Amino acid sequence: MYLSCSQTNPKYESTFVFTNDFPALLENMPGPASSEDPLFQAAPANGTCRVMCFHPKSNVTLPLMTNEEIGAVVNQYECIMNFIFYIHAFHL
Repeated sequence: MYLSCSQTNPKYESTFVFTNDFPALLENMPGPASSEDPLFQAAPANGTCRVMCFHPKSNVTLPLMTNEEIGAVVNQYECIMNFIFYIHAFHL
């Protein structure tokens, strides 16, 4: 699989997570201009977009995976969520 910057993903045997090449959110973006109009309010939205590939074969979905493969997906998701909670605990 090729990334947008002409790099390739490593050959992975299980669930694989990487930063999205075309993220909807970026970490350090300026906030939107303020508005005096109560109907047109905006707030900044910063973050990181990650991609999780559940299985090395892109046509294998959760119902087709073994219990061990699904466990790897759940474990990876748990790691990501713990990291997000950790980051937000120190930034609030």
